[in-house]
Amino acid sequence: MKIYPLLFGLMIVSAPSFAQEEVINTMPNGDPVPHIYKLEDESVLPESNDVEPLNIELSEDEKSQENSTGIYDVEENKPMPELECSNPNLIRQVKDFIYNNINRVGTNSVVEKRNRILLVKNLHDFEDITGQELSGKDSFSASSVMAHLKINEGKEIYKLCKSSGNLSKEFANLYVVIYPYAKYYNVVVANLVTSTSNIERATFVYNW
Repeated sequence: MKIYPLLFGLMIVSAPSFAQEEVINTMPNGDPVPHIYKLEDESVLPESNDVEPLNIELSEDEKSQENSTGIYDVEENKPMPELECSNPNLIRQVKDFIYNNINRVGTNSVVEKRNRILLVKNLHDFEDITGQELSGKDSFSASSVMAHLKINEGKEIYKLCKSSGNLSKEFANLYVVIYPYAKYYNVVVANLVTSTSNIERATFVYNW
């Protein structure tokens, strides 16, 4: 009869260990808890004489792409297309630029706005006068623009275009100065330049 209390006592003492073991080895959903064992360095990266270096042969196209310094290498070597003063697209863009900027590019009076509207309506073509000497009051703005671009900004003048015929009293002729910018052409409507400090306001990028 004395043996039973002893066995019962052993059961009571052992019960928490079973419960503790159950908590350690199982997740709340009943899945076993994964155990992580630390491996020795030799077992992680075993040395083997069977491992050989991987050699990859690249094609010529792949080699050229690998040696490329950027995605614009091809474009940088591509020459810019020619832009003639007589290009109808240039004339159209100059007209659009003048018309769209009537209210914000140095037009403070009704008379100035009217003259610039006349510029747009009466402009039909340009003639190329690149390299020619400019003289006269109507070409003063063009001379100032080119001098500023070449001396102060180090730009190379690509084209100097002049409208054919007289357009209005204030702007007897319309002058356009074109110079390369990156891979585009900047077009300066010289007649709209009131000061070399606002050349950018009279400039647009030619759209091919």
